[in-house]
Amino acid sequence: MRSPRSPRLAILILATIALAAASMSSASALVLREQADAGIWNFDGPAGSGIWASAQYSSPTHGDILFVGGKFTRAREYPVGTPGGGVVNGLSGLAAIDMDTGAAIPGFKPLVTGVGPQKNEVHAVAVVGHTLYVGGQFGAIDGQSHYNLAAIDIVKALDGNAQTPAVISSFDTVVGVPGASNEKSFFVYEILPGANDLYIGGSFSKVDGKGRAKAAKIGLDGTLQNAWKVTQVNGAIRDMEFSADGATIFVAGAFSTFRGVPRVAITRVSAVDGLLDAWQPASGAVQTGSNGKMTCWDVEATATRLFAGCGRGPNYAMALRLDNGTSGTRTFSYGTPGNVQAVRVAADGDLFIGGHFGTNLGYPGNPICSSRPDGARRLKAFGILHNVQGTGDAESIECSFLPQFWGPNGFGGVWEIQVTPSNVWVMGEFHEINCPGGLGQCENQWLLARFSPVA
Repeated sequence: MRSPRSPRLAILILATIALAAASMSSASALVLREQADAGIWNFDGPAGSGIWASAQYSSPTHGDILFVGGKFTRAREYPVGTPGGGVVNGLSGLAAIDMDTGAAIPGFKPLVTGVGPQKNEVHAVAVVGHTLYVGGQFGAIDGQSHYNLAAIDIVKALDGNAQTPAVISSFDTVVGVPGASNEKSFFVYEILPGANDLYIGGSFSKVDGKGRAKAAKIGLDGTLQNAWKVTQVNGAIRDMEFSADGATIFVAGAFSTFRGVPRVAITRVSAVDGLLDAWQPASGAVQTGSNGKMTCWDVEATATRLFAGCGRGPNYAMALRLDNGTSGTRTFSYGTPGNVQAVRVAADGDLFIGGHFGTNLGYPGNPICSSRPDGARRLKAFGILHNVQGTGDAESIECSFLPQFWGPNGFGGVWEIQVTPSNVWVMGEFHEINCPGGLGQCENQWLLARFSPVA
C-alpha cells in the first residue's frame, strides 16, 4: 500500500495537529474544520483512479511540495463537471502539488508507462535528498526502461526541460520478471528510505534476477544488497516502518508465514540482515477471519507502541505493545465496517485513521457521536481516535471532526495521510466530502483534500 511518511518527522509534526481533540484544554490546541479547504486541485482519470502514495519535499525554487502517486491522468483546479479553472493534462499517475496554493505544478509530469499486461500504477514514492524514488507497476518512465522501480532527479524534473532528462538512467533495478506469465502480479507497494539505502516491499519473487521474497534492500544507486534478505513470505508486503531506534523494521501485509514460520500480517526483522526479531504479536493479538488470514495495510511505530490499520474481515485499528519484552500484546482494537488503510499517530496519543469504512453509498455505516449539535454522524473513511495508549480509558472517536467521504468505489476511501504543522492532507479514491443534506449537497473534491485549523 503504502509509501513512507517522508520526511519521517511526521510523528512529531502530528502532535501539533491531532490536538484537535475537544477534550483537550491546551490553549494552543488546533481544532480542524470538518470542511475541506477550498482551492485544492482535483485529480481524475479512468475507472479506478486514486492517489495511494505521497512524499513531502522542500524545493529552493518551488517551496514545499507534495509528490503524489497513483492512477490518474489529469489535475484540475475545479472538479469534473465544473467549467473553467486551470488544467494539467497528460499525467500518468505521478504529480507534484504546491503545498501553499494546493495547485498542481504543470512542469512536473514524468511519463509513466506499462508494458504488456502491466496496470501502469504508482503505489510508492519516497524522497531522499533531491531524488524521488518511485515504485508500483510500470515498465518505463519518460521512455527509459525501469521495471517497477525508478529514481528521478527532482530538480531536473521540476525544471520541465525535455533536453535534460530527469530519470536517473543508472538506477536500473529490476523488480519482478519482465515477460513472465504472472507479470501483472508484480508490484512495489512500499519504499522505506534508510540512511544510505532503500528497503522495498510488495508482491514479487525476484530482484535483478535473484530470489527475493516480497522484500529487498537496495543501495541509493540501485545496487541490490546481498547481506539483507527475507525468505518464505507467502503474501504481499504492504508497509514497512523502522522501530524507534532504527535497528529493526516492522513489516505489515497479507502474509501468514514469514521466513517459513507463522506470522500473521505483522512481523519484525533486523535492519541489518532481515532475520526475524524475537518480538512478535502475542497469540490472538492480530484478529483474523475464520480462515485464519488478515491483511494489515499500514503501521506506525513509537518507542512503546505499534499502531496498525487492518482489514480483511474483521476490520480494525489497533495497537501492540513494544515495551513488554518480546510479546506484542494488544492494548486496544477499534472495529470498523471496512478496512483501516492508513494510520498516523500523534505524540500526545491520538491516532488518525483512514480507510473505506462506511464509504459505500448503499451502506449505512455506524451512527456515532449522538451528542453533536447536528445529531449522530457516521464514521466514513477518516477520523481521530483518543485514548489509544491503553492507559485505562476506552478508545473513542473525536466527535467534533467527522468528515464524510464518498466515491464510486465502495472499497476506495482514504489511502494516505500526510501532515504539516498546520494542515492534514488526505488522499485516496473519493469524489465527494460532507453531504449534510444528502447526495447532491456535497463538497466535490476528487482524490486529494486538505483540512486546516478553525480560524
